[in-house]
Amino acid sequence: MEKTLAFDVIGAIASGMRSVWLNRNSETIFDPWDLHPTETIHQLEDLIRVLNVKYA
Repeated sequence: MEKTLAFDVIGAIASGMRSVWLNRNSETIFDPWDLHPTETIHQLEDLIRVLNVKYA
């Protein structure tokens, strides 16, 4: 399994926070426990768009 920061996002979800997962490899599975981040982006530059659109 590829090393990801999925557990950081899982912690945010579990505490009720919004979350964004940077998935640079589209073959990587986020989470086998059926939890999903608020947003998934594929490059860091996409974070600006997500923050401006969703949380402005």
